[in-house]
Amino acid sequence: MSIKELAHSSGISPQTLSNIENGKTEPYISSLKGICKVLKTDTQYLLQLDNLSEDSIGEIIKKYRLMTCLTQEQLARLCSLNKSTIKDYENGRIKCQDNASLRKIYKSIGYQDNSK
Repeated sequence: MSIKELAHSSGISPQTLSNIENGKTEPYISSLKGICKVLKTDTQYLLQLDNLSEDSIGEIIKKYRLMTCLTQEQLARLCSLNKSTIKDYENGRIKCQDNASLRKIYKSIGYQDNSK
């Protein structure tokens, strides 16, 4: 399927799809859902989430957030946190491993921390 055909079927511009494909932009969750529907696949396969590392708290949060098709804003709302808190975790600016916020996040994304 060409980018033009995928763009037409998914309602996303060809330029946006090209930018996503070339790593120039991160797709919105809603865009990913549209692409997956057209390609008859899921986000986990499309984003190759099984290949993403879980070496840090931020990597874990991002991987499982994407697996559950949540935006940072949606996850923040579920956890009664600010979007910036989720973003800070994912970018490695918050490294605290044992706090109430992290437990809320892990519960919301379905991650079981078996390291304890």
